[in-house]
Amino acid sequence: MSTAIDICARGLVMVGAAPITSFVDGTTEALVSANLYESTVQDHLSRYRWRFATGIEQIDRLVDAPASRWSAAYQLPTECLQPATVLVNDRAIDFDRYEDRIFCDAQADDEVYLEGVYRVDEARFPPWFAMLLQIQMASHFALSIAAKPDLADLLDKRALRHAALCRNLDAQARTSQDLPTKGLITGRMGRSRVGGR
Repeated sequence: MSTAIDICARGLVMVGAAPITSFVDGTTEALVSANLYESTVQDHLSRYRWRFATGIEQIDRLVDAPASRWSAAYQLPTECLQPATVLVNDRAIDFDRYEDRIFCDAQADDEVYLEGVYRVDEARFPPWFAMLLQIQMASHFALSIAAKPDLADLLDKRALRHAALCRNLDAQARTSQDLPTKGLITGRMGRSRVGGR
């Protein structure tokens, strides 16, 4: 289990800088960490539909209907970084996001739920995601503290490779979905018969 300070401290060590013990210890390292960490976390969380950061909650209908093609507006929860699915009666429906609102077609008495990626606490970060943030923070530190743009570029490339590994690992956190093969088999068998005439 990592904390925000742990992630930043390890990122600093990766570039040969002194680790921090607090975001307010008065050092340049702490100042840079405090200013870059949260935006880096939110950026990486919102880039992919991470299973460990996916949540679902009922959303509140707003009184004013949207002045558009949609019939209803709902408040986007503050902690939701990336909405993914809107559900009514366990059925996914079409929606659009406008600013901090979700527009969709729903009746006033419908219970509307939003599934999306949320800003979760560091205690819930899997080790591989904490490592991704550590590498990305090290890239920031390489540029802003160590003044080594070549090292920053190298670390950015390493973060991209590690992000791909993270997505593969995260995808294993759900039941595998069966591929629909009936249409493929029927289509292939039909073409074989046609070609054999």
